[in-house]
Amino acid sequence: MSSPQPEQAEKIPQERPLRVAFVTPYDSRDIRNFSGSGYHIALALEEAGMEIERIGLLKNRHHPINVLRYLWNSKVLGLNDHPQRDPGFLRHYARQVEHALRDSDADLVFGAGGLALAYLETDLPMVLWTDSTFAGLLDYYDKFSNLSKRTIKNGHAYEKSLLDRIDLAILSSQWAADVAIDVYDFDPAKVCIAPLGAGFECKRTESDIEKLIEQRSGDVCRLLWVGVDWDRKGGDITMETARLLNERGIPTELLLVGVRPPADLDLPEWVKVFGYLDKRDAAQRKQLDDLFATSHFFLLPTKAEGYGIVFCEASSFGLPSVATRTGGTGDAILEGVSGWLHEPNSPASDYADTIERCFRNQEGYAAIARSAFQDYQTRTNWTVFGEIAAKAMREMIDRRRNPSPPATRSSGGDDTPSVAEAVK
Repeated sequence: MSSPQPEQAEKIPQERPLRVAFVTPYDSRDIRNFSGSGYHIALALEEAGMEIERIGLLKNRHHPINVLRYLWNSKVLGLNDHPQRDPGFLRHYARQVEHALRDSDADLVFGAGGLALAYLETDLPMVLWTDSTFAGLLDYYDKFSNLSKRTIKNGHAYEKSLLDRIDLAILSSQWAADVAIDVYDFDPAKVCIAPLGAGFECKRTESDIEKLIEQRSGDVCRLLWVGVDWDRKGGDITMETARLLNERGIPTELLLVGVRPPADLDLPEWVKVFGYLDKRDAAQRKQLDDLFATSHFFLLPTKAEGYGIVFCEASSFGLPSVATRTGGTGDAILEGVSGWLHEPNSPASDYADTIERCFRNQEGYAAIARSAFQDYQTRTNWTVFGEIAAKAMREMIDRRRNPSPPATRSSGGDDTPSVAEAVK
């Protein structure tokens, strides 16, 4: 299995653009939904020469019995319960998509997320984009931990149904691909890995980045942290890292954006709290841009991350990231190219060591800051995503039109877990 490199993702000549039925349960025109992923993916595919027909916002319908089960599991048993993964709920999604497709002349169906495609009945090729399968999320994120047996069973069932029927999976990381292949026996030949881009537009040039690097003071080290979940995003390790740097004689400021620290924390004067900054508001967007532009490092010791669009945003400012090697972060951040990754159990002192070593070497810092921006330009932006995804979809359509004899697949060996084993 391989993912096409940006320079290989040239546009394939064809008689007319591929027409894509772009399906999301939410409104893909609203950048606020799902970190703007659906919004940016649709625009990227259009930029790559595809015609997009949006299907969404879909209506929810919960069966009364499932509502009662949810209340019992969550309120009485204290379990997390996801009624949106019930087969009946998902089939209601599917029927709405099928209705929308009746008058469509689309060449394929593209799901940004798989919920609406899991039980879809159509003769059109189906393409899935996701940053993780259900098995990857299970016991990884808090809201996917302590799940009811019903949710686990339904979650694996819908994911297996989806992966058995799609023609192509466009995944944001090797981690997501490995889970799909190992747990659900998904065909590696149907995998395309396409890194994501930033959550906002970037028109900066190499000259702009050089000016930003020059303007970053060598006297005070500024660390930027952005998150809406203090615990999962490693807020405590971030605070301790900044404290250690100050203790080591490196004057350090910690800039916190998003969620505010717990009220019982006694914040030192070197911590600056900005709260949530809305990218849609011009003044708040400028303030956020200024924080990215004037910081030295983007620090996020996250405990769980499907990918991390924010790392691409940091790279777009020539801002190296220091984060945890977990989930899909290894595809969002290239070690020694756009930043550094530490193991999940690494203490704050390891993060402080990395930052101190780089900050004290100004030439080395400038080099990796430039490298981070170059990685954004060539790999982690939406234009490249669109080119890779469009190329993979056109090749998939060509294979369907001109099928070759099926290859014999390995069973994966005795160590490959089955879905039945994963449900236990």
